[in-house]
Amino acid sequence: MLDCRAMSVVAITGAGGYIGGRVIRLLEEHRLCSRIIGLDLKKPAVPSAKLDFFRRDVRDPELPRLFQKEGVKRVIHLAFVLNPIHDREEMHAVNLGGTRNVLEAARLCQAEQVLATSSTSAYGSLPDNPPRLKEEMPLRSAPTFQYAQDKREMDLLLQDFARRHPEVAVTIFRPCIVMGPNLDNFISRGMVQPINIVIDGCNPELQFVHEDDVTRAVALAFEQKARGIFNIVGEGTITLEEAWQIKGRGVRINFPAWLAYPLIDLSWVLRLKVLEAPSSALDFFRWQWVADGEKARRELGFVPEHSTRQIWQDYLRWLEEHPQPGPVGKFLARLRSSS
Repeated sequence: MLDCRAMSVVAITGAGGYIGGRVIRLLEEHRLCSRIIGLDLKKPAVPSAKLDFFRRDVRDPELPRLFQKEGVKRVIHLAFVLNPIHDREEMHAVNLGGTRNVLEAARLCQAEQVLATSSTSAYGSLPDNPPRLKEEMPLRSAPTFQYAQDKREMDLLLQDFARRHPEVAVTIFRPCIVMGPNLDNFISRGMVQPINIVIDGCNPELQFVHEDDVTRAVALAFEQKARGIFNIVGEGTITLEEAWQIKGRGVRINFPAWLAYPLIDLSWVLRLKVLEAPSSALDFFRWQWVADGEKARRELGFVPEHSTRQIWQDYLRWLEEHPQPGPVGKFLARLRSSS
């Protein structure tokens, strides 16, 4: 018979997101979870008898009191503004102010574990990166690309919290580009747009991880109450050129860097949604930033079920079978009709 004392009330920030919904589904059946406290501005689409949803901004000053009132013992922090916005201060306030607030709430409710998702983008995409980035290596993301910079600062906040509060098991995940049928962000939209961008002929390796594999990694860390930093990546890589070949359609344009960066910045200022990010995002399609997943394999027992190549192929196939509204959907519809 299950010992109820081993069960925990789990708070999930970003519960309405695509990973949040999968984690809720996971915890619905999990023997170590008694209740789920879901926090987001968007209600989760996933039904759960264990879920109590609270429509809250992650910066809400009442969050510590709520965690204490509900008896939260585990915190899974997924709330983060991923898509770049034109208000850098607001994005920074949500991402970093929200993380500080969640950590303070975890401290006051005496949480046993905090699990949060950073990103391999925090390492930065740089011409002198090693072939494989490992967890002990420095985080060198450029401040010009706010998403990666906010992930870096968030990661450092979590590391500092872990040092100051050894009584809490702090788990920091650094997933690479997450892909799957529920994905819809500036990265996925940029990858399937009609223009296949290449910068100065660069052909870096790309690395994807499936959303279901990320969820499985969460389950492993949750069950083991894992401590430490873990790269969460799919099996293998593909080059940018291979990704465009698998895609099979679109105009491939090799831009010189001196032209590409100001053009993308102009598009960003004019809100034309060519890349949906400032030009600093181009670094991640120009230089290598591939992470080593051996530590997660060794310490968590995490073995990805999907390879990078398979993830990309399956994602393209899913998009063709489920037409999307707007320019991307129209483009994919044209591809189907021309094949």
